[in-house]
Amino acid sequence: MGEQIVRQISTNRVGANILGVDISHNPRLNGLKGYRELKADLNPFGHSGGFRAFSSNIEAMLESCLDGANAAYIEVLIQSAGIYDAGAFLEADQNKRERILGVNFLGHIEVLHAAMRLNSKRGFSNPTHLRYLDVGSFQGLHARKHRSLYAVSKAAMIDMCTSLAEGNEIRRCIYLAPCPIDTHMLHKNHWVQKAAGSIEIFEAAIQESLDTYEGIFRACDRVELSRLTNKMGHNEKEALSALEAYAAERRAAYGGSLGVLSPEVCAEVVAGLVINERFCPSGVYSVSPTPTGRADVQYAGFGDLARQDSMIRAGSRIDPINGEA
Repeated sequence: MGEQIVRQISTNRVGANILGVDISHNPRLNGLKGYRELKADLNPFGHSGGFRAFSSNIEAMLESCLDGANAAYIEVLIQSAGIYDAGAFLEADQNKRERILGVNFLGHIEVLHAAMRLNSKRGFSNPTHLRYLDVGSFQGLHARKHRSLYAVSKAAMIDMCTSLAEGNEIRRCIYLAPCPIDTHMLHKNHWVQKAAGSIEIFEAAIQESLDTYEGIFRACDRVELSRLTNKMGHNEKEALSALEAYAAERRAAYGGSLGVLSPEVCAEVVAGLVINERFCPSGVYSVSPTPTGRADVQYAGFGDLARQDSMIRAGSRIDPINGEA
């Protein structure tokens, strides 16, 4: 997803300086003009020096990249780093809680704060110069069962963006709420959690090549999976059984009410929101696929999502003290 966003913006804003921050290097972006990449874990809980060191380190890295690009300030910040998970809340151990809340929520907050600090330190007003886009999830708008941590990590950023926009603290603030996207995150959920597939096979496919990975987890190629499992010494019969269940999950997801969005199309929407500022004000944008595979984008201003107003319009009055409705 991040790779596609970089490519779309690079194509649509020729000459732009683009900084990508990821936990691992992406060789497919090598040589892309105007692109710089930082390797960093965006989970403050995972930083060896702790929370404060993480925050200071992010700001220092961003400043170094601005200097290297001979750029004065950060004009657009897009955050799409995320961890997906599902399961009962009680089963979420400490490591899982740290991963989900660290990357999806605290990491987003600290990177944004570092960018705003840096602009301000350099004499640039964030309400004048900074545009922010947070790639969230439809589950930030509609929490489902067994998504307690994931949903709260996504919904909290809507309130964050709402407050920033209402306070005019940055020039433009957008929360993107896409339906499921055909990325590693979705594949891993369907393969490991839904189909009980081997995480070792999933990771080996990523490491071997893009063709191997997409052959198995996008095309559901039995021959490619058999080749990889035999190479690894895994049980071929079990792997193929998992692939059958995985393929069924993919068909169900694509045929569901929301559908599945391609990362390429979602990235086109992100680039459009960044570039077409005049027509795309601050607010929440939901994205789902059309029958032809394009993007159906719906918009709501942050004020339209106010929960207190919703209670006034739709709520019913009860008397909990006296036990009367």
